[in-house]
Amino acid sequence: MTWLASPAPPRFAPAFYTALLGLTVFLCGLCASVDGDIFWHLSAGRWMWAERALLTVDPFSSGAGGRSWTDVHWLFQLGVYAAHALGGLRGLIVLKAALLALGVVVLSSAVRARAGGRAALLYALLGSASLLAAREFLLLRPVIVSLLLLAAFFYVLERFRRDARWAVLAPLPLLQVVWSNVQGLAPLGVGLVSAYAGSSLLVARFGHCSWFPFARETKEPESARRLAVAAAAVALASAITPYGLAALALPWRLFGRIAPNADGLYALNIVENVPPLAVDPALNAQFWHLKWFLALALLALSLSLRRLVLSQLLVFAGLLGLALLANRNLLLFYWLGAPIVALWLSAPLRRAALWLRDRRSARASAVWGGRAALLALTSLSGVVAAREPSLDAPAPFRVPSKSAELLRGRPPGSVFAADHYGGYLIWTLFPAQRPYIDTRLVLRSAEEFREFLAVIDEPQRFDAFDALHGFGAVVLPAAFPDRYLPLIAHLYRHPRWKLAYTDGSEVLFLPRENPAERGVELGDAATLSSIRAELSARFSGEPRIESAARRSLATLALSLFEFDAAERALSGDDSLEAEALRARARLLRGDTKDAELRARRVLAQKPDDAGSLNLLALASLERGDRDGALSFLRRAADASPFDGETETLLRKLEVSEHDPSP
Repeated sequence: MTWLASPAPPRFAPAFYTALLGLTVFLCGLCASVDGDIFWHLSAGRWMWAERALLTVDPFSSGAGGRSWTDVHWLFQLGVYAAHALGGLRGLIVLKAALLALGVVVLSSAVRARAGGRAALLYALLGSASLLAAREFLLLRPVIVSLLLLAAFFYVLERFRRDARWAVLAPLPLLQVVWSNVQGLAPLGVGLVSAYAGSSLLVARFGHCSWFPFARETKEPESARRLAVAAAAVALASAITPYGLAALALPWRLFGRIAPNADGLYALNIVENVPPLAVDPALNAQFWHLKWFLALALLALSLSLRRLVLSQLLVFAGLLGLALLANRNLLLFYWLGAPIVALWLSAPLRRAALWLRDRRSARASAVWGGRAALLALTSLSGVVAAREPSLDAPAPFRVPSKSAELLRGRPPGSVFAADHYGGYLIWTLFPAQRPYIDTRLVLRSAEEFREFLAVIDEPQRFDAFDALHGFGAVVLPAAFPDRYLPLIAHLYRHPRWKLAYTDGSEVLFLPRENPAERGVELGDAATLSSIRAELSARFSGEPRIESAARRSLATLALSLFEFDAAERALSGDDSLEAEALRARARLLRGDTKDAELRARRVLAQKPDDAGSLNLLALASLERGDRDGALSFLRRAADASPFDGETETLLRKLEVSEHDPSP
């Protein structure tokens, strides 16, 4: 055990840290698929394999069918289709987890080569913690390949700083060709090399000046020129795609949608594009880890100012800027930010090790503390992975699996569906049934996306939209998100449509064959019992998921004013969320007193529950207490500034204040 207090860790220790890091990240990647994008990627791979051709127009949707499609993901799509054919959805998820693990192993190798074993332990801790915190972004998407390529670029460039030979940079153009045919994030490769090249040029020009605070990039004087040539070669390699200039322009078109000068159409209506530090407390709570990561990075920066490497700082700042624009980019920021922060802290770690040279017990405690923390993170990731639902199917409530089964075999037609349902419907129903829209919004103009959102938010528009497009079915989510509930309520009592199926999370509407034909009626006790029995059978042994499914069913019933059905759906559920739904049901029934009692019980345990505050505001308005209602609504607005019900009630209060007539 004497090696614990030695000046340097034993040789096997860095490899052990890297192995634990890889295992932790592998376990983080073992999560059921929650994203619908993978299904249109699979559909594209299937189409290309069957047709022996690349996609140049959209064959999948009814709303954009025949339009030009710059499918920069084509290589990824062929790859995932082949992997899915061999191992199904589980095989894809395991492959994703393996690629993530390989990526962090590459990054760990870069850190270890530059700063030694102590920095490798620090990176293992930072990388494990940050990716575990950002686990929700580890989706089955082309970004997984981009992460691996980012790791490879970082490894090559950091190695070049140590060994400034031409041969070290040789793989970069070849890697860039692959990247440009996998995802639109390929310009990051050009940006990474350019950051190192520009930094080397600046250091070569101003490195001798006393006011220039940055360390030398490499020991080789010719390194700046070599990096500049490599940056030009990587930029040229970006153009080697079947789509030419269109592929080069696509990433900038997509970036324009989340840029600060955009009108917010894509940032406010696509949850993954919302800035992570938005004023919504729900988002701030969700991304709590970002503030801690930034605080640690600031500390590392302040401790390493005398040895700061400009290229690393530029990469860190660029990725941070992307992350602050859209929360989906947090994954990119953590991916390279963690090894950069570990490198920044390597010099302070060496100074601390020297200071602890004669304090063996303190030094051993620090080493063992780091190892224990790393083991704890690995164990935690294992526990989280073990609690995941089956990897063989999409995560519950994320895709309209039952509706797709019922639509299979029906006459060809167009389906109006939530955009995030579109990919799954393409995968399961193409070519007979085609969704009007899916998440490939690059095929749509901003005006078309606004029109789609307007139809969702203002259901009275749907009839004219339906008359224009002639939909043969409507498939919508009742939860995740609940934005579609008003449209569902509109169709539930519509003379043209009948509710053909629901499990509380998805709804399927089909045209009535005659005006007297009845669909699913949630107000019927036998119907609701049948739905509950279906949920119990489907989620047997998974009480948390079954409880969530029943709450979703109750929410749907409330939106349809089927109050008895909502209460029956919640029977036996004592959760705080269920109590809030019961309070809403009682208010809608007219039992204001009981509704207030239940809402206050919820607020006693969750003071910032916007729904309960809105309910108390409504109850106050019923009594004519406008000041009390305004007080509750202000609390609700502080708790959740983007809550739609709060905004609507505040607007109504403002209108009634200026026009007090009934």
